[in-house]
Order: sequence, then structure tokens, then C-alpha cells
Amino acid sequence: MRIFIRTLVLIPVIFSQIICESSPVFLGIYIGFKEGVNAVNTPDGRRNGFSFSSVPDVGIKIEYPLKLNLPISLYSELSYSNYSFIIKESKSSDVIKSFKHRISYITFTPGIIFDIINVGFSFGLPLSANYGPEIDLSHINTLVEVKAGANINLYQDELGVLKFNIQAGYMLSGIFSDYGTQDPLLEILPPKKPQTITDEFNPRVVSLMVGLTFLLNPNNIF
Repeated sequence: MRIFIRTLVLIPVIFSQIICESSPVFLGIYIGFKEGVNAVNTPDGRRNGFSFSSVPDVGIKIEYPLKLNLPISLYSELSYSNYSFIIKESKSSDVIKSFKHRISYITFTPGIIFDIINVGFSFGLPLSANYGPEIDLSHINTLVEVKAGANINLYQDELGVLKFNIQAGYMLSGIFSDYGTQDPLLEILPPKKPQTITDEFNPRVVSLMVGLTFLLNPNNIF
């Protein structure tokens, strides 16, 4: 939480420094569709599954090329971000329990673009969480995620640019604040004794998102 707040406080300072040294500044929106899977090994009796988010990510994006001899830009995003993953019962029977977890955040992502490659870090506050039943947000950690991807220009003119995006993400923080006691499946899919649920099993999502970004060049509009 403190990292997120400090980052937001620094945004105006960062913008004021960068805008003075770079031209033009591109402003726009993006939309993306995401698939995710838990990257952490599950307890015995469970297994991970891939899941598509039913709600797309949407956000506001700013890009500011630097006045350098290299194709380097800085960017920032403010987004409504969605993650989903499936945890299944691991049995040989025909009837297998499956639980799709859905977590939504408001995220801020600063990063750097070199040519078409982008790298950044996301910091997010949880907005909603469920696996069917709702999950208390007090049990959900602040999101910390590293992202990397590519931005490919599809069309560009004096007004702006349309880009195709593909981006991978990996959560650096576990989703739950105390997985040993707050695992929502603790009673539904209990661990096989003598194994117990500990924070080493705390889910962290690996995701892949594809989408489109449209950026305007305000210098050519106003």
C-alpha cells in the first residue's frame, strides 16, 4: 500500500521532468484480453488450470519519447486490470471440482519502451475478488507485477498511432495476505495429511494479454 501511494505522489514530479525533455507526448487508451494461470505449485490433491478473464483490461496510457539518439520512450498506464486462474481437484474420477478465481485491481504501471519492446512494473489495489462466492478484500494483497511485451505499429499519421500489443506479466507478490488461513478452498479441497496449507502455495499469476492501443498526438490536435 505504501509503495502504491508513494508512486502516485511522484507521478506529477516525474511528468514535469519528462515532458520538459521529450516531444511529443502521446495520450490514449487501450483494451486487452488476458489469459492466466497460477505459477505456484499446488498442494497435493489440486492442480492448476488456464483461464481467460471474462472482462477485458481497459486503461489510459501516456507515452513520451525521449530526446535521445536511440528509440527510447517512457510510458505510464492507469488501468482496470483483471486476472483469473483455475484450481482443480486432482482426482481420477469423472467428476472433478473446478474453481475459477477472478481478481480485479486498479493499477498504475510505469515503464520504458525500447523500439517495440516494453518493460514495466504494475502496482495495484484490489477492487473485487471471487471464486464463485465473494472473497473479502481485506485478505487480498496489494499487487506487485513485472511486465514485458511488444508494441507493434499498425497505423500512424499526424494525429496519432494505432498499436497491437502483446504483453506477459508475472506477479511478484502472492495474492492472499495469509494463505495458510485465508485460502478460500481450505475446507472445500483440504490438503492431504500430513501436508498443510502454507504461504509457499500462495497463488501468483502468470498472464498473457493481447490488445490494441490508440494514442493521439495532442501537439497536432490543439
